[in-house]
Amino acid sequence: TLDRISDARAWLSAMGGTIASHIPHVSLGYPGSRQATPEDLRRVEQEVQVLLTTRVHDLNQKGDAQWKEFISMYTPSSVVCGSVGPAQAFFERNGTIEKDQTHIRLTGQDAILWAFQGMQEKYSYAFENFYEAYGERHGCKVHALSMTRVFVWSRFRFSRIAGTFNSQILVRENERSPWTVEHLMFTITDFQGVDRIMRNILKDCQCFVLDNSLRESTVGQVRGHTVEDKLSIFDAVKSVGFEYVIVAAFNSQQRVEDAFLPKLKKDRGEDFSKFFAFSEVADKFEDGRFIYGDNNIPAALTKMDTFGVPNVVFEIDLLRGGSNDRNQFGVEHVMQLLTFLLNWHQKWHQKKFKSKGMAFINLRDFPFAILQRSELLLNVVQRLAALDKKIRPVGIMIEEPMGIYLPQELEMWTRRLRDLMDSCSWQARVPKPKTNERPDGLLLAHVHNNWGLADAGQLACLGAGANGIWCSICEEGSAQGHACSAVTLANLARMGNTDVTNRYTAQNLAVAARKVTEATTGHGPYDRQPIYGVRAIDSVFDFPGIAGGNIFDFDTDAAGKPNTFNLAKFLGIDDPPVRINELSSARQIVHRLEQVFGRHPDWTPARASMMQARMLKNLREDRKEEYSSALGLAKLYKEATGQCLPQCAEKHLADPKLMEEEDAFTKLMCTEAENIFKQQAQGKTYMDFDAWFAMFGIAYFGSADNEVARAAFNILDINGSGSLQLYELLLVVTWACREYPMHIKNFDNVIDVVMRHLILPNVLRGNNVAHNAGLSTENMCKNAAASWAKAFNEKDWKSLSEAYSEDAVLHVDLGEALSAFMTYFHIQGPYFVCRGRANIWKFWNAFRDKVAEFRGFDPESRCTAITEGRDAAILQSKFSCTTFDGWIHGRYMCRNDQGEWKIQADHMEFGELLSEPKGQPVNLSHLAASEDAILEGRQLTDNEVRESLFKDANEFKNAFNSQNPHGCAEAYSDVTVMRADIPAVADLMKKTFGYEDPVILRDKQQIETFWSRMINDVQLRDMKGYERVNEAWPMTICVLSDNMGLVRSKWRMDKVGGHIHSQRMVREDPQKPWKVAADFFAIYETFP
Repeated sequence: TLDRISDARAWLSAMGGTIASHIPHVSLGYPGSRQATPEDLRRVEQEVQVLLTTRVHDLNQKGDAQWKEFISMYTPSSVVCGSVGPAQAFFERNGTIEKDQTHIRLTGQDAILWAFQGMQEKYSYAFENFYEAYGERHGCKVHALSMTRVFVWSRFRFSRIAGTFNSQILVRENERSPWTVEHLMFTITDFQGVDRIMRNILKDCQCFVLDNSLRESTVGQVRGHTVEDKLSIFDAVKSVGFEYVIVAAFNSQQRVEDAFLPKLKKDRGEDFSKFFAFSEVADKFEDGRFIYGDNNIPAALTKMDTFGVPNVVFEIDLLRGGSNDRNQFGVEHVMQLLTFLLNWHQKWHQKKFKSKGMAFINLRDFPFAILQRSELLLNVVQRLAALDKKIRPVGIMIEEPMGIYLPQELEMWTRRLRDLMDSCSWQARVPKPKTNERPDGLLLAHVHNNWGLADAGQLACLGAGANGIWCSICEEGSAQGHACSAVTLANLARMGNTDVTNRYTAQNLAVAARKVTEATTGHGPYDRQPIYGVRAIDSVFDFPGIAGGNIFDFDTDAAGKPNTFNLAKFLGIDDPPVRINELSSARQIVHRLEQVFGRHPDWTPARASMMQARMLKNLREDRKEEYSSALGLAKLYKEATGQCLPQCAEKHLADPKLMEEEDAFTKLMCTEAENIFKQQAQGKTYMDFDAWFAMFGIAYFGSADNEVARAAFNILDINGSGSLQLYELLLVVTWACREYPMHIKNFDNVIDVVMRHLILPNVLRGNNVAHNAGLSTENMCKNAAASWAKAFNEKDWKSLSEAYSEDAVLHVDLGEALSAFMTYFHIQGPYFVCRGRANIWKFWNAFRDKVAEFRGFDPESRCTAITEGRDAAILQSKFSCTTFDGWIHGRYMCRNDQGEWKIQADHMEFGELLSEPKGQPVNLSHLAASEDAILEGRQLTDNEVRESLFKDANEFKNAFNSQNPHGCAEAYSDVTVMRADIPAVADLMKKTFGYEDPVILRDKQQIETFWSRMINDVQLRDMKGYERVNEAWPMTICVLSDNMGLVRSKWRMDKVGGHIHSQRMVREDPQKPWKVAADFFAIYETFP
């Protein structure tokens, strides 16, 4: 009684009741027990909870020592019992419990150890810890009934299985004895996680494929199959290693098969021994019964004889007689019919081929029959299994024709059929590949895809005991298609199934599926079609853990191990194509450039970063474009870097072999484009702007004088040659057919797609469309600078202020105007630095009061510019304003997200004083930025930046004076541009080296060649420049940030001289060396 009272008290307390508080603690008088105080009992409760949580932790370590510690808590009389609840079917399938058993009872150490070890071996899957219990989050309650007896309640989880320990009693003989489990009662309430049993079945199954590509694709065709189409499909099927093929569905009408099969037999000499044809079980159905007999042989069997197709698939609908005609259309009638047909087929086959033929029975309305006439269906299968093996079919085919049933429903029905076949001794025998072994007892599944359930349903059938599939290699079929072999086999391989790769030629699977799709629909599969779409194996992300990443870091195979399956390798592709998108890393962009164009030194992380930035900018401007194709990549590269592709990449784009990979429709469009090109080019190998405009542009731009039309032409001119090559035209046609296949039915559609989706979004965008369309980057910058001059002269301070970015820098080298600036503006020399839009505006406002009209940034001022891609440029221009003259050596401008050009820095030099300034002096000294202060967002002062840059700027001079052209080139960054205005030596440079004025180079190798020619061919020596401000060849530095500055310097060599107007120098961080990102210099003088 005392035991029961104490147990009840503990149970009530564990359930949170209040009654327990009214039941006093009592001494139970067990041997070795003593009168316990509340503090003693709390100490015991803590001790037991620590013991249990320790045992859980140890058990997860999975070592022998831990198992010994765990099992030592159980005795020969310990009892573990409980309800398996929702896990019943799972335990039953893997043999842990008997059929329909709902409770488990284990007695003694051995039985309990066997159960727990089995749980760990079989069910540990997809969780870090195998076993969880007794913690706070498990709601654990421990109640000491005495010093030697404890009650425990807790939630638990064994991997996928979760529930509660309703009652666990731990006992010990005395306070010094170890605790043991007297009994444990549990209830399983939850069953979660992946289905490891199903995955193991899929991993181990041998998947027999009865290929139906020649017939299934016929009912899915958009354009009728010709004999050549049939041969193309057959070759694709054969390339995968499918041996068993359905080649025809005969009836009384003439079909393409009637011409295709003789060609296959006579011209090709193919072995027909494993070929099948569909046949109805009867051509007539009258009064609720099939009409059959020697005088009513199905027409298909007669044609099989004519064309020599040896094996048959008999198709039957068990609901044909109606669900109420059970007597007239019952199992006897069906079996008499099937027995007659099977007998006839075997006799005919023996007579014609001198061997035993193969037959399948296709239960065409399988799901409806099992729901409405399950007794008939199961009796037919049972009776088929009992037939003499001489005539018994080699298997049953089941079909889900509507695609409406859930995978678990198909799984249940398939398992019912497989269990029945096995119980009737009709076990499956899948023949070894490339042998003449006869299959037997096969159960093949076929699932349609009207509601997107097909692939999951087909896998469910295989997991439930089906031994194979009958389907096409691609999804094309009746209605919305069906579950195809390409997807199913790839999924089996993903589960770790090695029979797939041993039995079939997996590397040809995707190519074959594409060929069958093309023959069926007239074009290739949808790009993102799983497994065999052209983007199915794209590497999308540069990190794991998400679809399209480099690896699966969370997926596991059927054995519970990390899944290393790689679809690309399964399909025989070692380097899956990288798909470029806004999340692509610079490393991926470099990789994609190498994939498309081959390796080249221009494919650097720095250039890739520029491309990455350009992509994001385009998206911010609502320009949604494609960047993975050769065209998309070439266009992005040109936009981002301002450079055309290297010659090797251009050769790749022009390679005619690229067209061989395209589908028939794309080839047709390209052929039409080529014909039009040849007509417009009139015998030339290129098409100029006028010819292009007549072909493409007139319908969209109206006039050839339209600057937008010129900009559109430049987009298509991928190699920057000023003309349109044939390969460039074919490239955009191929791009259009790939990216917008649903929009294209003819060549006029191609032109429309190219214009609307490629050209117009690029030339008509932003807020400055009308003004900027068709203008070069250089002209846009010059126009913006001219607008600045106009605003200055008209005292339009709002426009002038808005011409600068918020954190712009004005650096003025005072030079010969130093004394005037000290007098009239109280500005000390030798230079003045002003930071921020507001302060720069104040300076120009005060300066404008002292001078008359500003002249500069026009042709008379010799204004020129160096462009860095489409969004950055540096201008230089002489200026004068009646009182002063001078030189703006470097106006660094960038285009913002709205397409507006903003001045980031003005680096200028004042010359001589031409006349006295007007008005009274004004004190602008407060506008001068401190040289020794660390500004917000900076780590270094301006002086510290100048000192660090001075040394690296001289590296070029040192290399030149050492006659080291490679060292000269190494002073430049990987992504760089050099512009040399050479008016003093233009004719000589043109004649000797072919250089135009200006010389513009965007490749380090080209820059090295330039300096090599200057050093070795021209024999230039003794460079002077980059000296301190107070020396003969001074250099000044406009500091933009800790890692960017504009350098200007006078310079000369022994034969020539001029000005380094602006070198934009950058570094990755203060610990890295400075490099030249843009070099803008001029040769203005020559010396004898």
